[in-house]
Amino acid sequence: MTAKKQKRYTRQQWEVMRERCRIESPYPPPPDMKIPEIENVVANIMKKFGLNETHWLNTLEEEWSNLVGTAVAAHTRPGKFENFQLTIYVDSAVWIYELKRNGHKIILKNLAKRYGNGKIKRIQFVPEPGRATLAVGRL
Repeated sequence: MTAKKQKRYTRQQWEVMRERCRIESPYPPPPDMKIPEIENVVANIMKKFGLNETHWLNTLEEEWSNLVGTAVAAHTRPGKFENFQLTIYVDSAVWIYELKRNGHKIILKNLAKRYGNGKIKRIQFVPEPGRATLAVGRL
């Protein structure tokens, strides 16, 4: 969406406009005033307050079952995201082992397809915080 270029008013046109719209200022607005697009304003505010990643993680969580499948989604959830690495919380050691062995590449490929190759470069499977899991041998 592009901002419309403001019209330059003559003195008489501005007086009529002021009267119609009940504008108090005796001066017309500057003709080439650039108005930022709302998407850019919202994006800058979210970035300033550090909400970009939080919003992205919420979106990822909503789309999780579509990205990894319902069976995997029943045992996993997206965790934190730092330095291009997504931590995935898993509810059991057996699932961690299986995902490291078989599901790692598929999940990474689906995430890259949805969010682009540069967003997530690595994924890590860790036990769900606050949930007891049995230790798995070395992988």
